[in-house]
Amino acid sequence: MNTAQDYKKLLSKELLSKLSHHSRSPFNGLLGFSELLLINQHKLDQEDATEYILRVNMLAKRAFLFSENVIFLMKILSENVSPVLTNVLLKGAIDYATNICKEEIILKKILFTKEINSSSAINADPLLLNSIFANLLSKAVKLADDESPITITESKEKNVSSIAITYKGMHIENETVLDFFSRKNNSSDELFAPENDIELWITFQLVKIQDLTLTISTLKDKSTRFKIESKN
Repeated sequence: MNTAQDYKKLLSKELLSKLSHHSRSPFNGLLGFSELLLINQHKLDQEDATEYILRVNMLAKRAFLFSENVIFLMKILSENVSPVLTNVLLKGAIDYATNICKEEIILKKILFTKEINSSSAINADPLLLNSIFANLLSKAVKLADDESPITITESKEKNVSSIAITYKGMHIENETVLDFFSRKNNSSDELFAPENDIELWITFQLVKIQDLTLTISTLKDKSTRFKIESKN
C-alpha cells in the first residue's frame, strides 16, 4: 500500500477533519495560556501562576501525544509497524502514561491510585506499550468527572495477565465503538474506522499487532473500564 490512491481511500474527509481539529486544539490553548501568563506574570499570585503553568504543561503533553498518534496512524495505514517484543515491566509503561496525564489529574482533582507490582511484566514492545497506556489513561482522565476516582490495577489468572484502567464519568458515546468492543471476536470490522475514535482505533491496532487484547466495559457501579490482557 504505497500509492496516492491507496492513501486517499484510507484518509477520509471526516478523518482529516478530526486530525485537523485535534492538532489545532492543544496548540491554540498553549498559545492562549502562555500569552496570558506572559501578560499577567507580575499580577498573578502563586496559586494562579501555578494553575497557568500546569495548563501549559498539560496542553504541551497533549500536543506531544497527538503528534505521536499521527506518526503511529501513518505507520499503521502504511503497514509499517514492526514490534520488537521483549519482557517489559508494567511499572515503566504506567509511569510513562501517568507522567503524560499528571497535570490534568491535578487540575481535575482526580483521586488517582495505582496498584501495580514493581516486578510485573508482559511480553510487548516498550514503545508501543507506552503509547497504549498513555492513550487509555488520557482518555480516562478526559472523560472522568472532576474529583472522581481513577484506578489502575493488575491481576493474573492462570496464564493471563490483566491491567485495568477504571474511571467514573462520561461513557464512550460512539455506539459503533462500543458495539465493536463488546463483541467476542472483534478482529475485523470495517465499521470501526479511525474517524470513529482516533485514539482508541490506534490503541486497538497497537494492541492487535502485539497479540494483546483490549476490552471496554461498563461496570455495575456505572464506571468504565479499559482492560488490556496478555497471555503469558
